[in-house]
Amino acid sequence: MSVADSFSIPFVKAYRSPLCLPLDSPVEQDRYRIKAVNAGVDMARHLAVPRGRALLLIERTSFTHGDKQIYYQRRYYRSDRVAYNLEVERRPGEARPTALRDFEPVFT
Repeated sequence: MSVADSFSIPFVKAYRSPLCLPLDSPVEQDRYRIKAVNAGVDMARHLAVPRGRALLLIERTSFTHGDKQIYYQRRYYRSDRVAYNLEVERRPGEARPTALRDFEPVFT
């Protein structure tokens, strides 16, 4: 991998649950929030982009049984290097999606 390729790798900040559950607890559910943010000075330097550049921020919270939080992540991606493909399943006769089948990054 070249230095330029490494900028496709996100900058990740991970936080452990205040419940101090073991990090190897089984993950039963993830919740994601995806939004655009502007790169601050530190993030711009880390991702080699100008300050103020639009970044893709994905916040992920993972839960184990009993809806107990295991950890929380903030992943910052260069907006010119990643997109996400989503695949949603629909049941016949239902107007709304019923299940998310796939959620994966596509790096460019």
